[in-house]
Amino acid sequence: MNIKLFGITGKKASGKTAVSRIFRKNNIPVVDVDGLYSDMFKPGNNVHREIIKFFGEDFLTGNGNVDLKKLSVSLCKETWIKEFIDDIMAKEIDGFINKLIQTFSFHKMDIAGIESGIISQTIMNNYMSCIILVESLLQNRIERMKDMVPEKSITNIVCMENNDDWDDCDFIIENNGGMDQLEKDTIKTIKDMLLFVKNQ
Repeated sequence: MNIKLFGITGKKASGKTAVSRIFRKNNIPVVDVDGLYSDMFKPGNNVHREIIKFFGEDFLTGNGNVDLKKLSVSLCKETWIKEFIDDIMAKEIDGFINKLIQTFSFHKMDIAGIESGIISQTIMNNYMSCIILVESLLQNRIERMKDMVPEKSITNIVCMENNDDWDDCDFIIENNGGMDQLEKDTIKTIKDMLLFVKNQ
């Protein structure tokens, strides 16, 4: 079966998860894969081994995990570091996405979504028939983040965000109103997206 994948992406606390729930409520499966990114950097995984092999222990925390905050800052400053990390992540992501496709196909699904904040920045982008960007005003996202992360981390999260990674999206859902408005806008996007994918 030739399954079509679409991506739901956006910055932290933009409302990706709420949009994904609305898709699932309308019988379109969406899998959250943001955990994939952090799992790849844990001890014992190939990405972790490659980072130690290339950089030594410069990017490790005291407990042996990759220091994602330090790595993220370095990715923003040094293009070659980003390219190196992208290369070693590519095989892991490729294998993971192919397993997802097999699972979806086994269950006879012809369309399914992937929710992740890093779709546009990784090779995940190559697998997508279309990408849906969930946007929200910074002040709204900051209010939501207060319930998600320590307040002192919010400034770092906002500083590390790259505004250039969102240009290739096919649909945009604005999440600045209430849940009723978000549901209405998401259902409209579902209809538009299904037509878009069908005509590809």
